[in-house]
Amino acid sequence: MVQSKGRRREPTREELDARGKDIVQKGVILDLGSGLYMVSSCSKPGSYYEVTVTDNCWRCTCPYHDHGNRRCKHIGAVQPLVERIRKSERDVVSICDTGARCVSCGGDNCKHRETRRRKRGVSERYECKACGKKFTYNPGFVGRHYSADDIIGA
Repeated sequence: MVQSKGRRREPTREELDARGKDIVQKGVILDLGSGLYMVSSCSKPGSYYEVTVTDNCWRCTCPYHDHGNRRCKHIGAVQPLVERIRKSERDVVSICDTGARCVSCGGDNCKHRETRRRKRGVSERYECKACGKKFTYNPGFVGRHYSADDIIGA
């Protein structure tokens, strides 16, 4: 009597999500920028798989994903993190002219005067309608000598 080799049962999405959460809690996920992530392997200590995302196309170098182009647990670990980052970027509110407060009198009745190009980027100049003072509005980074992008990047 010959037994035929049966195919393995495909893990459900819930099982893959649970394994992805396991990786987030126990494993290591390194963000290398430009949509490239290194995710530690559960079965091979010290080895990593590359997970890349471009637009909404996910790729992983693990054999499970390579063999059938299926969503693997490594993608399941990185995807919620990327979605959380994208959501926080959408939630950032840009500062408009009405958000500028005068540095001299503290009034919020200011109008945009001009945009200046500087070594450290573009600066927006405002004028207070109450006291007539002209100023550069830079919330959160007052008195800093570097641009907001440099400070955030550090």
